[in-house]
Parts: sequence; C-alpha cells; structure tokens
Amino acid sequence: MTQKQIDITYLFGCFFALVGARFYHVLSSLDYYLAKPSEIFSIQNGGLGIFGVILGAIFGIWLSARIQKISLKNTLNLTFPSLLISQAIGRIGNFFNQEGLGPNRFPTFFLESFFCFFAFIVFYFLSKKRQIQGFPFYLISYGLIRFLTEFLRYDTWKINNIQVAHVISLIMISAGVILIRKKYFQYD
Repeated sequence: MTQKQIDITYLFGCFFALVGARFYHVLSSLDYYLAKPSEIFSIQNGGLGIFGVILGAIFGIWLSARIQKISLKNTLNLTFPSLLISQAIGRIGNFFNQEGLGPNRFPTFFLESFFCFFAFIVFYFLSKKRQIQGFPFYLISYGLIRFLTEFLRYDTWKINNIQVAHVISLIMISAGVILIRKKYFQYD
C-alpha cells in the first residue's frame, strides 16, 4: 500500500467510525432521541458507542479498499490492532465524563483500558515472532475484554435485561475464531 492509499483509508475509516459511533448511541437511547430528535446530531453532549465505531470503521475500510482496489484483508489486518491502543487511551476519557462505571462507581473503564493495552502488547510481540492475523486477533481480544468487563457495568444498553454488549462481544469472538480457523485473513 502506498502512503496515499493509507491516508485515504484512514480518513474513510475515521469518518464512518464517527458516524457509526453516534448511530449506535442513538439506537441505544432510541426513546430519548425519538422524543428529542433535534439532539441526534448534538455530539458535543456526548454519546458515542464503541461497537458503532468498530462497525463504521469496518465499513469505511471496506469502501476505501473497494474504491482503491486494494486488499481488504491486508488493510483490516494492518488497521485493527492499532485500535486496541486507541481504545486503551480513549477509555481513560470515561473518567472525565463518568461513564463506564460499575457497582459502587468502580471504574471498569480503567480495566478495559489496561486490558486493551495488554492485548496490543501481546499482539506486538506475537507479530515479531510470526505473521499474525491482526483483524481476527482484534475481534477475539476486544470481544473477550468487553464481554468480561461488561459484567461489571450497569450503564450499558439492555434489551429484555440482556446486555447488548455481551451479544455483540460473543459475535465478535466467534467471527474472529472462524476467520482464524478458515485462515481467511492470512496476508496475501
């Protein structure tokens, strides 16, 4: 990939990640936004969801790869492990807006931040020893991290008392395992 292709892919990924993050948040608080539709685009008041970021970024990267005629799997493999370090830093922001808390205001966001950083370090050292599939690694590692930390959170989206993040996390883990087993995301 050329630097220009990387830059274009980055812009597509970031733009659609932001759109996806807000869309996920609006869906998770749909009753509120149906009552106050003028606030749907008021991101300065908060409200971005990480699963929307992930889906939006995947879509943006897919679109960029398609337009530029570059390998989607190589691009995802190169892009997604760095999202772990971004999330490790970004989760600390939850301290300032007091989100991502568990019982007795336990800061689960710090746990998630620590484990994202740890997963990135594991990926880094594994990739030094052998070629590792970055995108499936991300799906499995973040899926596990979020699935476990979700047990400690009380402020997340639920449908019929089921935490949506648990369901999405299990889907991510399953998809990552399937992609590794089928060796689909090995580099070209």
